Amino acid sequence: MLELQKTVEQLKKIREYYRVKINETLPITPPMSIPLVVIARNDFNALNSLLQTLMVQVNPFSTHLSQSLREIHSNLYINYNGYLYFNSFNFGALGLILNYLSSKDFICNFAKYITTPWEDINDSLSLLLEKVSTAKNRLEYNQAGVTARELYILLAKKVYDKDIHLGIDGKKISEADAKGMLEAYLIAKAKNDKVKEYAKSAVSLAETVTHMKTEDNERLNALVIAVVTLVGLISNIYKNN
Repeated sequence: MLELQKTVEQLKKIREYYRVKINETLPITPPMSIPLVVIARNDFNALNSLLQTLMVQVNPFSTHLSQSLREIHSNLYINYNGYLYFNSFNFGALGLILNYLSSKDFICNFAKYITTPWEDINDSLSLLLEKVSTAKNRLEYNQAGVTARELYILLAKKVYDKDIHLGIDGKKISEADAKGMLEAYLIAKAKNDKVKEYAKSAVSLAETVTHMKTEDNERLNALVIAVVTLVGLISNIYKNN
């Protein structure tokens, strides 16, 4: 999920650059004409590569979304006199899908299918999703944030065994140090180096966002993405051991 979000953010960055350039041409284009902005070759190559990657990453979560991306990609460009421009309809459709993929709505839909070996973790995850789905103001954002932090700490305590798992420096870890507990667990249990690095990134992100005030929808999105991804990842590692 974190890799998917990285791909989405890279695509959004390129798309936003061209959205601004297209909007800048609007005042100078004749009425009823479509503003045309030439796509740089390196951006064209990057877009194609990122879209191919995103289709693969999205497919396990939604074959429908993956197919929609495929259709958008196949008609995203217009070739005119040897220059490449965006098809305005598909350019807009791509923006809608990218915004959805980086939203808490997409993450919550995915999270409904996560089942861990721990009933209280499952209950806490359901409670988080319920609060996130109804949060509409700063107080409700903060309440969802508190639930996410509690879930993060509870998850760490589920897998950490103080008699077995030592910290990076070989010392025992405080019960208040969720990041330290999860990292110690990963050192002992994550068998694949790539999975271990991915999991460490997930822990680091969760540690950061769970210690931030959840004051708006953007921070709530980041919080949900981080915590839900981590729950699914740690649960899978635990099951495989």
